[in-house]
Amino acid sequence: MISLGAALLLVTPLPLSQEPGASQDSVTLASRINGFVQPYATSSNFTGVILVRQHGRVAFTHGYGMASHELGVRNTPESRFHIASVSKAFTAAAVLLLEERGKLSSSDAVGKRVPDYPGGEKILIEHLLKHTSGIPNLGSQPEWAREERMSHDRGIGRTLWTRYSAGD
Repeated sequence: MISLGAALLLVTPLPLSQEPGASQDSVTLASRINGFVQPYATSSNFTGVILVRQHGRVAFTHGYGMASHELGVRNTPESRFHIASVSKAFTAAAVLLLEERGKLSSSDAVGKRVPDYPGGEKILIEHLLKHTSGIPNLGSQPEWAREERMSHDRGIGRTLWTRYSAGD
């Protein structure tokens, strides 16, 4: 439920600027976001990190609540979360909106967007949306415990794709 709260916050209409290209005072933005989120964080109904990008730059980022109650560690903008499948529907909706706006096509190869992704010329965005890309469920692999803490460009996702075929 906590992850769902974070995801819902991302789609909640919170006007960040009046028009495209308009500058936004970061103090005002921070106070508006904190004013919205703080009651949930204070009542332990939200814990996580919020990041807002505007016009290609980070306009706001802040951690709320505890990353570990046992160790007394607070969430920071650098906190990592195991969100698993929670983000799938939001990602699919974003991709379909981009397709509707003519920014990409579900028939595009992943390699068109991420040129150095292994096998990216064989994997289509459509495969990703249908979970038929051939990319394995990384959390079920024996290497996961060791590699989950690696940087994303060196880790398990870069090495396991060869075991599977797109479209299967």
